[in-house]
Amino acid sequence: MAQGNVDQGTDWAGLAGAGGWEMNTDQLIAKLDELIAATRSAAIPANMRWLSADSMAALLDMSPRQFAERLACKPGFPRPAREGHPRWNVAEVHEWMKSRRDERMNKRKAA
Repeated sequence: MAQGNVDQGTDWAGLAGAGGWEMNTDQLIAKLDELIAATRSAAIPANMRWLSADSMAALLDMSPRQFAERLACKPGFPRPAREGHPRWNVAEVHEWMKSRRDERMNKRKAA
């Protein structure tokens, strides 16, 4: 690999994770696939985007476990489109999060 194209200001250790360069080839390929999918889906309108739990977690800056245990199971959270390999509509999740934020703000104003 040509070293001349590497951005000297990039925190490569931070990108690799807290433990340093501990990604094996399969993990690196999976991460690249995730980033490619995110890049492709950026051009698709939110109301037409359907994401897996892992992709939804990445979009919301949380772990897949946090997404499943703290968010997707909440009452009123949008249901996935299918059960086997669930996909959530990005626009529906965004609207749900916005309504929850608005509810919290209204409660603070009332107090």
